[in-house]
Amino acid sequence: MGLFSFRKKPAGPFEFVIEDAFALRSGGAAVAGRMLSGSLRQGAKVLCVSPEGASFVCQVQMIEQPDPARQGEYVHPEEARFDGPFGGHYAFRIPDRRREDFQPGGKLLPVETE
Repeated sequence: MGLFSFRKKPAGPFEFVIEDAFALRSGGAAVAGRMLSGSLRQGAKVLCVSPEGASFVCQVQMIEQPDPARQGEYVHPEEARFDGPFGGHYAFRIPDRRREDFQPGGKLLPVETE
């Protein structure tokens, strides 16, 4: 094996790990973290799973990340990808939820379809 190992992560179902959560003045919450795999589109419903295993469904209203071209500016892409700029770090605006609903180490996962 060489000095460097480049592994491409699967492009299948997304997995997002929550690193921090914030209350928004306009209501709702924002969660910041990193995509571990896959991609997620703005408006998608997701399953939030706490580190203890409790879960609920919520909706990603907006995606935000730093603008790669302008320091201190932010962009709002329609899709978050694990292989996106800044190592796949994003913030998601989630309406109708409170900051306390999200914990570091929790995850956002695909909603199982029936």
